[in-house]
Amino acid sequence: GDDDDDDVDDEDGLDVYSMLESSRRRLSSAGSFLELEALPLYEIDDLRNLCMEIVDEGKAQRRFGTMKSVIQPSIGRLVIPCVSPNIPGADQGQAARRDVPFELSDQEKVKMLITQKNLQDFRSKSGEINKMVYDCNNQSVRENVCKDNLLLLQEIHQKGHVAPSKSKKRGTGGKSRPKRISQQVARYPSLLFESRFECGNLFQAHHMFERTYDLILSSDINTKGHHQWFFFCVSGIESEKLYTLNIINHEKPGSQFNNGMQPLAFHSSFGGWKRVGDMVSYFRNQYRRVGKTRRKGLSHCYSTSFSFNFSKDITSNSTVYFAYHYPYSYSTLQSHLYRIGLACVGLNFFQRQLLCRTLGGNRCDLITITSMHEEDLDSYPLFTRNVVIITGRVHPGETNASFMIKGLLDFLCSSNSSAKDLRRRFIFKIIPMLNPDGVANGCHRCSLVGHDLNRQWMNPSKDLHPTVYWTKRILHFFCTHGRKPMVFCDFHGHSRQKNVFLYGCRLGGEVGEEQVLADLLNAEAPLFSSKHSKFGVEASKLSTSRISVWRDFGIKCSYTMESTYNGADQGKHKGIQITPWHLEEMGRKFALCIGLLEQERKNYPRSGDSNNMQFEEAFDGPTGDVFFSS
Repeated sequence: GDDDDDDVDDEDGLDVYSMLESSRRRLSSAGSFLELEALPLYEIDDLRNLCMEIVDEGKAQRRFGTMKSVIQPSIGRLVIPCVSPNIPGADQGQAARRDVPFELSDQEKVKMLITQKNLQDFRSKSGEINKMVYDCNNQSVRENVCKDNLLLLQEIHQKGHVAPSKSKKRGTGGKSRPKRISQQVARYPSLLFESRFECGNLFQAHHMFERTYDLILSSDINTKGHHQWFFFCVSGIESEKLYTLNIINHEKPGSQFNNGMQPLAFHSSFGGWKRVGDMVSYFRNQYRRVGKTRRKGLSHCYSTSFSFNFSKDITSNSTVYFAYHYPYSYSTLQSHLYRIGLACVGLNFFQRQLLCRTLGGNRCDLITITSMHEEDLDSYPLFTRNVVIITGRVHPGETNASFMIKGLLDFLCSSNSSAKDLRRRFIFKIIPMLNPDGVANGCHRCSLVGHDLNRQWMNPSKDLHPTVYWTKRILHFFCTHGRKPMVFCDFHGHSRQKNVFLYGCRLGGEVGEEQVLADLLNAEAPLFSSKHSKFGVEASKLSTSRISVWRDFGIKCSYTMESTYNGADQGKHKGIQITPWHLEEMGRKFALCIGLLEQERKNYPRSGDSNNMQFEEAFDGPTGDVFFSS
């Protein structure tokens, strides 16, 4: 999120200006990715089979060696080839409304068991397989695995078993002698992995032991890092067999996987996404990242390890999806906005506009919600209504932000009496997805040019960061026309904290009107925690949306709202892993608290309009201007 310390180094990216024109040529030949303006999803399958190109295939290759103990990253993909569609529901985060408690266990014991299992696998008759079974840049790897599996299954069918691999040795009279255990060739069918679909992220899979696999995630496009979001599917799983997946190139030193969070799996028999995984653990492994780093410890790699054992509902022909969090894709958003638009036809309060096109040619939508009925305009003229601007999904891997915005949109467009009152009193400007390119291509944090868009707000480029540039232009328009927004809030996800909380802006210790929204949410929303909320202005975060909007436009109530991937440690949802339903409820509560904010903030002391003066004294920098690049 806003204050996660994993911003990307500019030197890790390509020369974006020299790359820009070639990117446009390539993308124009491939067409816009999943353009769904006027048709619902899943009725236009041909759009989901668009194949996009990889820039500099040689650079896109990574080297991996288990004996070298080194993971060698390189400049990543520009765009991934989309070779297969997601099945309906797999990219929409659909889940049954069920409460799943934290999967708490003794992490030291779990890590010891994982180590013992790996050692046992290595010493077993199977030996070490160490076979690459998937490479997202090389389709032939997967095809070869299919052929090997077919030959193996035919041999099992004919002989009833797999003959052990043997070798001849001189001095034995020509008789065959079994290899030593450590040299025997294990022969087990390999799982089939795939990630070349919208939002997918898996670079390579290696079959290490009988049912143990090491997985490597793809870097964000045109970067060398940000390995956190994963989304892939697996087929060939045998029911009632224990499998272990180890994702071995994470970067962050901590994760909620050590605090009761489980990965997610999707299969049609599950009724939606569900939390799965035994012996879930996150730990530092023996691998290291290659390349310069500015922060201590970032060169280490970390592993997420989990095991699963599915029931007889899963057959070898079944496809099971795995994900870091409930997926919410770009095409899901387009479908959702289309359905809302249809439902609101003739109701005169919903407008969907194109804010801009991204570098990849995708839509960045601007949603306006306010009542335009004559009786409401008479009671609450437009010029008297407070403006609220909400943005989300600037970081593609933070899908929890999209579910909160979905809950907000659904509530504001409903027939609920409180929603009607909000439409009469406010003008809501909502930008649900600031980074559609990153979302579609399975990135965790960055855009196509390899930039973290939440570090570009101080001086956004019209060409390289169009969504940020035009969002800031909207803010500039309102402020220069005497309509300074009452609230600006950017929705995020936080990977290392529980609960939902706010980051706001404050210089000095005096509590002002910026505190009001946090107090209201703490009283109304079960997931919200005021003790995790922070108010300050950090020098390292000056180019984030929260601080730039506060500084450049003088909006006191400028926030980042962070949501956990895991769950809450307080309130009625304590100890429960969150679902899309919980996140959508949080969006509804946020809308209700905006309605209460207008009156309640009058009871708090105003800090005046001295943001720029205080900021200049604190950081000794230029103030008072809104910066844009052409």
